[in-house]
Amino acid sequence: MTAESKNMSPEVKHMLSVLRSVIRGLGYNYQDVANKLGLSNGYMSRLFSGKIELKFQHIVDISRVLGFEVEEIFHLAYPRQKEPTSAAAQRYHMLTQIDAGTPVARFLAPRSTNENDELERRVASALRNLLTSPPPPPQPAVPSPEEMERAMERMLRKLLGQQG
Repeated sequence: MTAESKNMSPEVKHMLSVLRSVIRGLGYNYQDVANKLGLSNGYMSRLFSGKIELKFQHIVDISRVLGFEVEEIFHLAYPRQKEPTSAAAQRYHMLTQIDAGTPVARFLAPRSTNENDELERRVASALRNLLTSPPPPPQPAVPSPEEMERAMERMLRKLLGQQG
């Protein structure tokens, strides 16, 4: 194991392993992929050994030359859908579990590049606000003593008014 690969996160190591498995599983080698990408075999070797930092664009490019959509590669890497565990992921999951016909769903629907830039800006702003401000306190389920007293008073007046 190289010094560079020791510094890689487990997620990067896992993604490189998935890409390596797909390349080999389809009967290709690094040279085949490098040729299709217009890169040198040495570059691919350094990338897969951790000497070059794996970037998202690498995953996209390698996926495409192998005939995969990038989401298919990520699905191979993470096949099970997990329940969100972090507070931020849980809140985001809750916010995005909506019917397709709602205004929020229409807002989240695919858009053009300019609309995507605006959408990204709005989502980033909303998430920043959501994640930096505490959630509002839950509303009490039990009425206050004053509300209970007023409700009882109304019921007694109604009851006594019906008898008299």
